Amino acid sequence: MISQAQQMTYRLSNLDTQQQKISYQMSSKKELQYGSDDSVLYARIVSVDDKIRTYEGLQSQIERTTLQNDTSDSSLSEIKKILDFVKKELLKANTSTTTADGIAAIASNISGIKENIYQLANTQVEGEYLFSGSDSSIQPFEKDATTGKVTYKGDNQLRKIAVEEDSYRDKGVTGFDMMMYPSST
Repeated sequence: MISQAQQMTYRLSNLDTQQQKISYQMSSKKELQYGSDDSVLYARIVSVDDKIRTYEGLQSQIERTTLQNDTSDSSLSEIKKILDFVKKELLKANTSTTTADGIAAIASNISGIKENIYQLANTQVEGEYLFSGSDSSIQPFEKDATTGKVTYKGDNQLRKIAVEEDSYRDKGVTGFDMMMYPSST
């Protein structure tokens, strides 16, 4: 009789343990409470969770890069419009009908436009300069306070973005590529 009571107590204890596991699984939506419950399954779960976090990080980087690329495109488009306007103004200044006062007004206008281009070339998104090259913490273009001469302080190396595990692509455009051209042009 004692052995039957012990067997029933043992079986009830096992059922109670199983019920606790099922209750945990139902409430937490997790299959395992402890890694020791099923070490093979636990290793798979950890591996999948790691992959999920990796791809979430990649997705976040790609979303950030998309924002930066959109801003770069917008800035470059605006610079192109400004340069087209400057070209038209220079054509106006080059005609024989433009007076000295008209040429002075065009020169003053272009001087103000130069500042707009300077600001666009130093565009920042989330604290990163878009056109500085590999080090986005460096302001790409700096203006000498006395002469007004603008120099490029960045480099001509593009930054890299992870697009998959151990796979990287170039991102953005450098200020060198954006504002410089060969003398043959």
